[in-house]
Amino acid sequence: MSDKHPFWNKLTKAIRDSVIDEELKKSSMQELFFKDSKFNFQERLAIVYELFGLFPAWIDKYFSGINDFKFSYVTNGNTDALNLVMLEKRYNKIFLLPNEYMYYSQVASSLGMKQQYFTEECFDLLDSDGIVCLSVPGFYDGDIESKQQIIDYCQDNNIPLFIDVAYCGLTDPGHIKIRKTENTFFAFSFSKTLGLAFNRVGLLYSGNQLGSLAVLNKIGYVNLSAVSAVIRLMKKIPCDYIYNTYKGQYKKICKEHNLKPVKCVLFALTEADEKFGLAEYYKLK
Repeated sequence: MSDKHPFWNKLTKAIRDSVIDEELKKSSMQELFFKDSKFNFQERLAIVYELFGLFPAWIDKYFSGINDFKFSYVTNGNTDALNLVMLEKRYNKIFLLPNEYMYYSQVASSLGMKQQYFTEECFDLLDSDGIVCLSVPGFYDGDIESKQQIIDYCQDNNIPLFIDVAYCGLTDPGHIKIRKTENTFFAFSFSKTLGLAFNRVGLLYSGNQLGSLAVLNKIGYVNLSAVSAVIRLMKKIPCDYIYNTYKGQYKKICKEHNLKPVKCVLFALTEADEKFGLAEYYKLK
């Protein structure tokens, strides 16, 4: 292959952990409970129900309130969830914090949505004609606590809100309370929390039904092998495993490479304040 793409070090990649890898090697499709060499409808749904049963307690150190949501779906990760929400709801504009996940802008441009930026100090621009896309923990700095006031404001004022949880369990401790509202979407990705980037699997909780996801989930037409892997890992690996395992190395790596530490162990900032991925720099356990 040719040299790395110039954006490679800007990508936030999952840490390839040996404990997680060993656990995944034990996983097999047989865990999907085949009976008499058949895979029936109930078996499809049983594994999905098990995942949703385990998940709230597994993340309760970081998030609470998701059990109150009426609708929940297995997705192919948060990017897939965002695409489906945007395509189905067709908002007029998107509200973003500075230094947010670049894909939000890409989706907005593709759909002809107006983009407006706001700050954590001023919410005056936010209204119910658009949707706030918010990474929690923060895409740029891994911060959690500062996002609570934005979530509360949106939920108090009936402003559509897409909460994008890609770095859960990878940051300094912090807790967010979420309420069920018609316009709140809570998307969780297992890619980095459990090192499952190649599996493309996540969950979406919603205050109202999403047609395309509803149809597929009702018949278990989702990535069942990835769901099986997530369940196996959740039973053995706590949500904050990566953070607790690698936080000791984090500051040393930052110092060695002249990088500015943030609150997430997956990346730091360069002298030019650009994100720099660190997954490949760890001495893996």
